[in-house]
Amino acid sequence: MFVHSQSELKTIDSLKKELKKFPSEVSTVKLQNELYEAYIDFGKGDSILPYLKKTYFIAKKNDLALEVSNAELLIASCFDNQSRYDSAIVYYEKALAGYRSLKLDDKVASVIRSIATALLYAANYEKSIEAYTQAIEQYQLNKNDKGIAACYGNIGYCYKQLGKYYLAIEFQKKSYEVEKKIGNKSGMASSLNAIGNIFFSQSDYPSALEYYFNSLKIQESIGYKIGMANALSNIGMVYKRQDNIKEALDYSLKSLALEVELGNEEGIGTSYANIGNLYMANNDYASAYSYFSKALQLYLKLNDRDGVATIYSNYGKLFENEHKIDSSLVYNQKALASYKQIEKLEGQAIAYLAIANNYNQLNKLEEAVNYGVKGIRLSKELGSLDLQLGVEELLGSVYEKKGEHKNALIHFKNYLVLKDSIFNVEKNNELTRYQLKYEFEKKADADSIKNLQAQNIRDTQIQLQKAQLSQEKTKGYMLYGGLLLLVLFGIYMINRFNASQKQKAIIEQQNELVKKQKELVELKNKEVMDSINYAKRIQQSILPTNKYIDNSLNRLRKKE
Repeated sequence: MFVHSQSELKTIDSLKKELKKFPSEVSTVKLQNELYEAYIDFGKGDSILPYLKKTYFIAKKNDLALEVSNAELLIASCFDNQSRYDSAIVYYEKALAGYRSLKLDDKVASVIRSIATALLYAANYEKSIEAYTQAIEQYQLNKNDKGIAACYGNIGYCYKQLGKYYLAIEFQKKSYEVEKKIGNKSGMASSLNAIGNIFFSQSDYPSALEYYFNSLKIQESIGYKIGMANALSNIGMVYKRQDNIKEALDYSLKSLALEVELGNEEGIGTSYANIGNLYMANNDYASAYSYFSKALQLYLKLNDRDGVATIYSNYGKLFENEHKIDSSLVYNQKALASYKQIEKLEGQAIAYLAIANNYNQLNKLEEAVNYGVKGIRLSKELGSLDLQLGVEELLGSVYEKKGEHKNALIHFKNYLVLKDSIFNVEKNNELTRYQLKYEFEKKADADSIKNLQAQNIRDTQIQLQKAQLSQEKTKGYMLYGGLLLLVLFGIYMINRFNASQKQKAIIEQQNELVKKQKELVELKNKEVMDSINYAKRIQQSILPTNKYIDNSLNRLRKKE
């Protein structure tokens, strides 16, 4: 079971409390959409679908365009989680039309991608590729590299399912380059893992192992346990194909332990299936059956049709090994029907070969030829030399049993030609691996040079920064020194001002004193002068006047 965080529960509780504050239906539409989105994230989309539809109709009735589109998107997500992809796509397209009319470009790109993913899960790979291509164009307009990388990777997956391995690798490499550009290590590791899957499908196990280990190395460096579990599982399957059951089981059990720790039911199902295959290869059929049964229960619970088909195919192989051919045929036919439902061509080709082999063992030779021819046709379409090799060998044996030696000879010759071709392909693959290794090392050297150059640039920048910092410090010291001098000068001027004010006050006091003394002197002088004048007036009143004296003197002179 998935473990949900306390934050998810808090989000739901807080939204519920907010909703109680609004009595109007219209005013609650936005909050209700947010609440339902939280429920979907919490894994309870099925239970709230009827209520979500009610909110959708309220929003539509009141012409709340954005909330209508948001509700349509949530309804589509609910159908998507139920694997009801046709219904999901209907509502995704409604939401897309709404977001386009509102000119919400980010939403438009996201919804187109959701449509593409629904088509992928519905095994409509051609249309899924078209939709992802449209999403990439929209993401490029929005400059969303993360979205572009995801779409490239999913297109690569679609091409792998269609058996177009060259295109599958091309798009996974495009995804890797974009992830590297944005520094998303988890995305880089995922792309490497996907490329490993493609090489695995082509039976190029050394190349597959190389990519898986490179992916694991990145996942471990960032502590991404989901990616680590996936890479460990894939490494285990490569060792199985190389008949190294001990190593295969070791890596698969490590993967299962991580999946259980994470509570990832899909991953647990895959690990169960892989471990079951390993026990079957080791002739421990009881343990194999136990793990296959556990895997099937989980896949049915998760409605994983691809996983269910795989387990049916595994049961077919298990019962064949136990010489229970009728039971084997039943499960191989179930596997074929399931693979047809999801349009997985590789699975169908494997099922055709297995059913042809069952009929051969039951001596129903016409049926064996019929399914063998279908297997040859489809394996050629897929370009799978291993499948062609198996079917050609089987048809040679069937025609030999029928006494049709000419046809038997044709298929045995085809078998030898294919075997030789596979040998040459393996040689070419070895050369390709050397080339990849050379390119990888060359790129690593180039990256080292770039890193060295980058380090030199960083060192130079650091030195410049240090010089600038030193200059700034010097400027700072000068500034602080200037400010200090200015402060000291200010203090000096204030002191001088205060001193001058004191001196001025003293002078003013002295002037006031002098003024008072002057006034006192003037007053005394006035008193003295007044006294003198008063005495003079008295004297003048007693003594004869000058005129009288002069006249008297003149008279005396005349008498003489």
